[in-house]
Formats: sequence, structure tokens, C-alpha cells
Amino acid sequence: TALLTHLGDNPAARAFRLGLPEAGVDGSLTGRMRNSAAQGRIHAKTGSMAFTYALAGYALTAANERLAFAIMLNNYRRPRDAGRPTAELDAIAIMLAELSERSVP
Repeated sequence: TALLTHLGDNPAARAFRLGLPEAGVDGSLTGRMRNSAAQGRIHAKTGSMAFTYALAGYALTAANERLAFAIMLNNYRRPRDAGRPTAELDAIAIMLAELSERSVP
């Protein structure tokens, strides 16, 4: 998250942030986190390979604080009938978007 934080503080990096897929709106996040606190408030890149799933980017919290985050599920195996493995990533991202208090006073 150090690189994301550094880019997030750089005024020239606004295009980078806005170029990331937006939860529930476009890109690889079009169908994810719709009708949740994260819709339109999470800009992130997805990633996956065998038994590994990731989501990294920025969350705009309910307190209007921008947080850089990176979430990775490594060697993650779910039963076939348990649904998408990305559901856990989305749940964490939604929790970030729902934060109503600033993390730094």
C-alpha cells in the first residue's frame, strides 16, 4: 500500500486513481459491490491466479477519507458450492467504504 499511498498523495496521480475500475460501475468491478456502500466509492484493480485472489486500490469512506488498501487471499480454496471467492474481498471493501470515523485524528 506504500506505492498506492504515495500515488494517492500526488496531484498528478488523479488520472491513475480515476482510471481504476469503479465498484458497481465499470471495468472488472461492474458487477461487483452493486447497491452497497462501496458502489462508486471503491476504485481498485482485481487480480487472480490459481487459488489466489486480490483487490487493491482506494476506498472513499463514509467519513470522506480516502484509504489505500490491498487485500489478498492466498492458497484460498472454497467448496464449489460456496459461491465466488471474490465475495470475501468485496465484503472487506464494503466494510472500508462504510467506515464512518476518520482513521487519523
